[in-house]
Amino acid sequence: SQAYYRALMGRKDYAVSLATALELAPDNGDVLERAAETYSIAGERQRAEEFLGKAIAHGVTAKSIQRSEYLKALKPVSQAPK
Repeated sequence: SQAYYRALMGRKDYAVSLATALELAPDNGDVLERAAETYSIAGERQRAEEFLGKAIAHGVTAKSIQRSEYLKALKPVSQAPK
Protein backbone atom coordinates (compact mmCIF):
# COMPACT_ATOMS: atom_id res chain seq x y z
CA SER A 1 0.00 0.00 0.00
CA GLN A 2 0.98 3.60 -0.43
CA ALA A 3 1.15 4.08 3.35
CA TYR A 4 3.60 1.18 3.72
CA TYR A 5 6.01 2.66 1.18
CA ARG A 6 5.69 6.14 2.65
CA ALA A 7 6.58 4.76 6.07
CA LEU A 8 9.57 2.94 4.55
CA MET A 9 10.78 6.26 3.16
CA GLY A 10 10.41 7.85 6.60
CA ARG A 11 7.52 10.07 5.54
CA LYS A 12 5.13 11.10 8.29
CA ASP A 13 2.18 11.44 5.89
CA TYR A 14 1.73 7.66 5.71
CA ALA A 15 -1.19 7.92 8.15
CA VAL A 16 -3.54 9.57 5.64
CA SER A 17 -3.38 6.79 3.05
CA LEU A 18 -3.41 4.15 5.79
CA ALA A 19 -6.63 5.59 7.20
CA THR A 20 -8.17 5.50 3.72
CA ALA A 21 -7.20 1.86 3.19
CA LEU A 22 -8.61 0.88 6.57
CA GLU A 23 -11.81 2.80 5.88
CA LEU A 24 -12.29 1.01 2.55
CA ALA A 25 -11.49 -2.48 3.84
CA PRO A 26 -11.72 -2.59 7.65
CA ASP A 27 -12.21 -6.36 7.78
CA ASN A 28 -9.65 -7.39 5.17
CA GLY A 29 -6.86 -9.41 6.79
CA ASP A 30 -4.29 -8.37 4.18
CA VAL A 31 -5.05 -4.68 4.72
CA LEU A 32 -4.86 -5.14 8.49
CA GLU A 33 -1.55 -7.00 8.16
CA ARG A 34 -0.12 -4.22 6.01
CA ALA A 35 -1.35 -1.67 8.56
CA ALA A 36 0.54 -3.57 11.28
CA GLU A 37 3.68 -3.55 9.13
CA THR A 38 3.28 0.16 8.43
CA TYR A 39 2.91 1.04 12.10
CA SER A 40 5.88 -1.18 12.95
CA ILE A 41 8.05 0.58 10.38
CA ALA A 42 6.93 3.95 11.73
CA GLY A 43 7.97 2.93 15.24
CA GLU A 44 4.44 2.67 16.61
CA ARG A 45 4.82 -0.77 18.16
CA GLN A 46 1.64 -0.73 20.26
CA ARG A 47 -0.53 0.18 17.25
CA ALA A 48 1.33 -2.40 15.16
CA GLU A 49 0.54 -5.11 17.72
CA GLU A 50 -3.12 -4.05 17.84
CA PHE A 51 -3.46 -4.31 14.06
CA LEU A 52 -1.54 -7.56 14.01
CA GLY A 53 -4.12 -8.99 16.42
CA LYS A 54 -6.92 -7.77 14.15
CA ALA A 55 -5.19 -9.27 11.10
CA ILE A 56 -4.92 -12.67 12.80
CA ALA A 57 -8.59 -12.46 13.81
CA HIS A 58 -9.37 -11.91 10.11
CA GLY A 59 -7.47 -14.94 8.85
CA VAL A 60 -3.83 -13.89 8.45
CA THR A 61 -1.63 -16.92 9.13
CA ALA A 62 1.43 -17.27 11.33
CA LYS A 63 3.40 -18.24 8.21
CA SER A 64 2.54 -14.91 6.60
CA ILE A 65 3.55 -13.03 9.74
CA GLN A 66 6.88 -14.84 9.98
CA ARG A 67 7.73 -13.81 6.41
CA SER A 68 7.62 -10.14 7.41
CA GLU A 69 10.72 -8.77 9.08
CA TYR A 70 8.51 -6.01 10.52
CA LEU A 71 6.00 -8.35 12.18
CA LYS A 72 7.79 -11.46 13.40
CA ALA A 73 9.09 -9.82 16.61
CA LEU A 74 5.69 -8.35 17.57
CA LYS A 75 3.26 -9.80 20.08
CA PRO A 76 -0.26 -9.46 18.69
CA VAL A 77 -2.93 -8.00 20.92
CA SER A 78 -5.67 -10.57 21.33
CA GLN A 79 -8.96 -9.64 19.72
CA ALA A 80 -12.20 -10.59 21.42
CA PRO A 81 -14.57 -12.54 19.18
CA LYS A 82 -17.50 -10.57 17.78
